[in-house]
Amino acid sequence: MAFAMKGPGPQGGTAYNVEQAVGANSPNNSGDVRLIQYMLRHIYGNAAFGLAVDGFIGPVTVSWIKKFQNDMKALGQNVLVDSRIDRAFGQVSTVSKTTYAILLMNQELKKRNPSAWNSLPSQVPLSETPKSNPYNPKAKVVKDYKVVLLPGGKKKVTYTYTDGTSETVIVAGNVIIDGQTVPGVKEIVQVIIFFRDGKQVKIIQYSDGSSVEISYPLLAA
Repeated sequence: MAFAMKGPGPQGGTAYNVEQAVGANSPNNSGDVRLIQYMLRHIYGNAAFGLAVDGFIGPVTVSWIKKFQNDMKALGQNVLVDSRIDRAFGQVSTVSKTTYAILLMNQELKKRNPSAWNSLPSQVPLSETPKSNPYNPKAKVVKDYKVVLLPGGKKKVTYTYTDGTSETVIVAGNVIIDGQTVPGVKEIVQVIIFFRDGKQVKIIQYSDGSSVEISYPLLAA
């Protein structure tokens, strides 16, 4: 379900965020979809008359997401055009190095339609307790890790967790766990890093839609 957060938002104030991604190749939970539909409908006004705010994803919603991204890019914004709206963890994605489109939606809605912006909390259900990582709520804590450089600029990272398990990942390659390649190609498409409860948290999202969260205790200087 969508939720409100304090910055980064328009002028650093409140921003409305999705709990999980919306659009192409995304979970598309109803509450998150409804937020995006509401924002697009009121950013574009009568031009988006055919866009229903019903919480159901479809080609119309996906096409409007892509249009918004293209429009922002045409205006000089550093935005990724991928037909999906990802949850914002900060201002800029640590992977694509582009501004999160959801933050630009907040900015444009507040600028173009202040009335719709002010009415949003009464029109879109918002969660007061959003999940910190809805993709995988059971976090693993890293005990140790080893990095090996591979040909072509790739890195192989082996994580050893406090529960005794280990995992080796190769960026843009197969994922190998305990020496066995996971069936099918499982590529890393995004890595999100942020801080929570005194730990650095990393969310690794794979091309098959799965993800894993790992957290690193911060070491004293």
